[in-house]
Amino acid sequence: MFRRIYRFHDLLTVQVESRKVFYVKYFDREFQGCKQLSEAEHIDLRVEIDLPQHRLAQQWDFDHRFHRLFRARYTIDCWDKSPTILKFASDASLHFYPLVMGAFLQTALIEPIIYWKGLHKGFLLVHSSCVDGDGVGTLISATGGGGKTTLALQLVNRGFGFLGDDLTFVTATGEAFAYPRPLHLFTYVTKHLGFLELNPKTILTIRFKDILRAIMWGLLHERFLISTRVDFRAVMPRRQIVSNTRLGSLLILRSSRTPLEQIDLESDILCEEFGEILIRNGEINAILKNQLLREPTQRAWVAAQESELVHELLHHIKRAFWLNVRAASVGEIIKILDERP
Repeated sequence: MFRRIYRFHDLLTVQVESRKVFYVKYFDREFQGCKQLSEAEHIDLRVEIDLPQHRLAQQWDFDHRFHRLFRARYTIDCWDKSPTILKFASDASLHFYPLVMGAFLQTALIEPIIYWKGLHKGFLLVHSSCVDGDGVGTLISATGGGGKTTLALQLVNRGFGFLGDDLTFVTATGEAFAYPRPLHLFTYVTKHLGFLELNPKTILTIRFKDILRAIMWGLLHERFLISTRVDFRAVMPRRQIVSNTRLGSLLILRSSRTPLEQIDLESDILCEEFGEILIRNGEINAILKNQLLREPTQRAWVAAQESELVHELLHHIKRAFWLNVRAASVGEIIKILDERP
């Protein structure tokens, strides 16, 4: 039996247990910037993966088939207690492409449950990149493939500190904490980031996964987001990693004729619109509400709580902008961020 305990700052603690070493190695890599504990007084989420006792008499609440090829069975107990318990059983794909099961477990189950636990503790796990400039943080929100990783790494290359490129812990009072995970790189990201120090093996892996995605699309007509996981320190070894920052600016990326447009957060209408888009840009919260929570009262509570937390957050943010990254240069963005309100 293998076990790990991951402590995410002082926000929450996750315990992973499995009889298969792959899962422990997977989460050690994904949460490598997170403190690992041998014991913890309080566990918020306990994840039990492919344990022998599950095979004996387990009645699974969910029997989920995804991408028409893979099957995952799982049960989630004690939603409103600690620890919430996730019991998970993988399928045979674990033996020929294990990352499918690891990625599904992380993005479709663990992270949405972390989102749920965070709402109860007063913080959000925001789908965003985050950078720090001289102690002032900038949160960058976009839909998947919207350019947040590219922009964040471009800013880091120009001297900003790096918190993360895809998810950020954000409190309602404007504190941001890094979510520890590797960069998830695609060709469309790396072609704009010539400064990344990619070794030949990584370049070959990225190109191979391009081919694999094309094959899967041709066979199943479904989009597979098969990324290449890379340690930030390996590709930008001379740049700084930051654990936490106080947010001063919020950028939401979108296609528009205006390269950069500041939002008046004193306007209740604009503030509400901005907050709704910040929530809609999320993916794990949508999974939580649409797939995991079965009770309408739970879904209604999540919608109300995230709206309340985002509304409070925006009152602690100094400045917010709509940004078209294809129309604004990195230099122009830095100039705006360097201006103190």
